[in-house]
Order: sequence, then C-alpha cells, then structure tokens
Amino acid sequence: MKKNYTLTGVFIILGLLTSCSSDNGSEYTPLATQVIADAVETNQNASVVVNIFSNDVDVPSNGILTVTNPSHGSVEIQTGSTANTILDDTVLYTPSNDYYGTDTFQYTICSASNAQDCVSGTVTVTVLPLSPVNYSLTNIPYATLSEYNFFSGNMA
Repeated sequence: MKKNYTLTGVFIILGLLTSCSSDNGSEYTPLATQVIADAVETNQNASVVVNIFSNDVDVPSNGILTVTNPSHGSVEIQTGSTANTILDDTVLYTPSNDYYGTDTFQYTICSASNAQDCVSGTVTVTVLPLSPVNYSLTNIPYATLSEYNFFSGNMA
C-alpha cells in the first residue's frame, strides 16, 4: 500500500546548471558572464566613451548588447571595428545640457542562441560641474576699458 506524505518547511535545493534545453529540444550552455559595475567621470556638457566590457568576465563574442536610457543624458552603442562581435563595442554617454551630478544606466548582454539568457550591469557616471571663471578688471589698463565703452558718463 502506497503512502502519501506531505512535507512542510523550507527546503533548499542546490545544483549546478551546466546546460539547458530550449523549446526546440536543442541544448545550449547558459551565459557564464560576470558583469562588474562600471564608474566613469566626465565634465559638464562633455561626452565620455565607456568601455563597458573592460572589467567583465567571459563576455560572449556573439552576444546581443542593449542599453537603457539614463535619467540625465543619452547613451549610444558604438559598434567596434570587428564584425559580428560585441567585444570591441563601447557606449557613448552624453549628459543633458548643463547637467552635473550622478547618472546611471544599465547594459544587458544576452546569449545569441537564447535571447532570454541575459546578464545586466550598471554604469554610474559622475558629471563634474564646470569650474567658474573669475574675470578681474583690475589688471586691464584704464585706456583699454574706455576704448570699449565699459564706462559711460564722465571718465575723469
């Protein structure tokens, strides 16, 4: 006679995923890519090229790269010179006009064989404010100032 048991509690099942089966029955190896957060700086009103893969591990050469829009600027994938690979692709970040502060965007790498097998990373961009320019009229000769009509009225 069979007995049915009901188990209650918390169960942890551990395993190592080395391959997966897709809907069409073929197997593929899931991405082993490790993405590591990136941080870059740029000046106000200046673009910066971000080499997003410089610190990542096991990036697939034939993967699919996408990016999200930051809150205070724009990003554009710059395709590298090597055809059919993302390994030499970079991202161009451009801050919004006159913005300074911190901005972030995400990049995602997906397997070319399974678009649902993806990993994502974050890029933090610090946009530095422009330094104020201090102009002083103390070192300009008086004759030069009067030539450009900086003063009106009696110049005596």
